Amino acid sequence: KFQVDFGEKILLGVINAALNQEYFFVVANHKLTIMEADDSYTKLFTTFVIMVGPCQTTNVLLKANQIPNRYYMATRAYQRSQNAAFDNTTTSAVLEYKYAPCNAKNKKQKPFPSTPILSQLLAFNETNTT
Repeated sequence: KFQVDFGEKILLGVINAALNQEYFFVVANHKLTIMEADDSYTKLFTTFVIMVGPCQTTNVLLKANQIPNRYYMATRAYQRSQNAAFDNTTTSAVLEYKYAPCNAKNKKQKPFPSTPILSQLLAFNETNTT
């Protein structure tokens, strides 16, 4: 679980420690601004998904600007070969807002739902995105 405050800007270091597998990385309902890849600054661009190659590092800026809730952060393996065996495991964590803003009439904070909002993961063979 990774906690954030509403309005906070977070610099995430995304590292693929795999030896031979590329991964897609998403945070449900959040955009990612690419800051650098492999210790080299890049022209900033914003996307909903990044692909991280083996041993690659990518720093992304995430703005906590969604409705305070719990959101899945997830990765999925990429494999373009047809009928080739690969580890199709999805890994996830939870981005959780520390609190929900309250209006003046109701000071009670509603609890978050038990299931976080799901990420829209790409198909494992989404070559156009790569």
